[in-house]
Amino acid sequence: MLLTRGGRREALVRGWTAGVLTVVVIAAAPSSAGRGEARVNRSSPNILIILTDDQRDGLGMMPRTRKLFVNGGTRFPYAFATTPLCCPSRASILTGQYAHNHGVKANTWDDGTENFNARTGLPYRLKSAGYTTALIGKYLNDWPFEEPPPYFDRYIRAEGRSYYGGLWNVNGVIGHLPGYSTNIMADAANLFISEQTARLQPWFLVVGTVAPHKPSVPENKYARTRVKRWRGNPAVTDEARGRAKPLYVRESRASLREGRRYRKQQLRTLASVDDLVAEIFAALDDTSQDRNTLAFFMSDNAVMWGEYGLLEKGYPYTTSVRIPMMMRWPARIREGGIDRRLVGNIDIAPTVLDAIGLHTDPAHPMDGRSLLDNAWTRDWILLEYWRNMKKSIPWASLWSKKWQYIENYRGERFFELYDLMADPWQLDNLLVGGAPHKAPRASALREKLRQARACRGTDGPFACP
Repeated sequence: MLLTRGGRREALVRGWTAGVLTVVVIAAAPSSAGRGEARVNRSSPNILIILTDDQRDGLGMMPRTRKLFVNGGTRFPYAFATTPLCCPSRASILTGQYAHNHGVKANTWDDGTENFNARTGLPYRLKSAGYTTALIGKYLNDWPFEEPPPYFDRYIRAEGRSYYGGLWNVNGVIGHLPGYSTNIMADAANLFISEQTARLQPWFLVVGTVAPHKPSVPENKYARTRVKRWRGNPAVTDEARGRAKPLYVRESRASLREGRRYRKQQLRTLASVDDLVAEIFAALDDTSQDRNTLAFFMSDNAVMWGEYGLLEKGYPYTTSVRIPMMMRWPARIREGGIDRRLVGNIDIAPTVLDAIGLHTDPAHPMDGRSLLDNAWTRDWILLEYWRNMKKSIPWASLWSKKWQYIENYRGERFFELYDLMADPWQLDNLLVGGAPHKAPRASALREKLRQARACRGTDGPFACP
């Protein structure tokens, strides 16, 4: 069948490579899409985003990814998911906006994907400018499986999070594809990259893996791969880990053992992602497209491995919001760079527009900034969260390299303040009892956070941090 190591369905291959299916025509941008948009040419950089799902760490299992992106590009050790949840984060990546501006606040349809204005995103802007656009893997949660993701010329999406088998939608043709999902995506990406060598326009490709999202099923050949034993950290092992935190945290009981098990399976799935990255860049090298491809490797959010008794994502603490993020562009970015600025998923879209030479749409200003511009720096970055499915744990936070201030809005308001230099594992809440008047600094932070939660764009009185 299509895109597996063993064989392919000819009809589906034709659907992917030729783009003649009716659904592709439906998915195309309307005739007005290009009005007023600058056009690019073949010398403009290709854009590649490799986006993992719920990856907190794991580069130790990914030697070729490290070689390509860490040694061969720039890494961002202070990178954040501004809303640490799949759908809002992916919308921020595509739009360059905080969730309070793009409106995708959860993984559900009614307060999530339904609010997404696709014309504010990179696929629309790049397609309008002359790029060929493609999506492989995950799009936005709750986007109807049968419908094409807007403004992508090619797409292949899986239904749900199956690691093996499952239904796939390939440009409107739906069928079962046997094999491991990461390998299917790697083959699809290579097919797309090879196809582009005969075209005259640059391309934009998003590859969104299932891995390492739970149930975190490793590929058979990596199912028993040795993972170094994890000793946890003080946020997992310290008996005071939940002291002076909100009630829902104090009531959480996840153990170090559970965290170890979760982590081990996640890291094993990343071995296959490392294969995918290596195969994609081999295809770029074989087709002489590597040097002029601006590529990002990142995760949509991180996850807790038992810190404060918590598993999963969606929490304001460092191990939930800090993500791996790296950038590579051999034609312009020096190798082995380390950018220590506070950066986030909101900075991807403005970086892409800057690389191409396109301007931000004044009707939809971006809250992020170009990572190619070294003239700016952030003192703070805003983190915000509303809900996941029906589970509501809303909070907002300001994070600097020295302090983190958090306001929890579930039930009675609860406030947290951490000195990250003295207390990197966020064990000692300086606002004991959760009251902002306990520390003079908190009053100023409260007002700063109020303003940040209403910010818009990067200029003017309401500029984002």
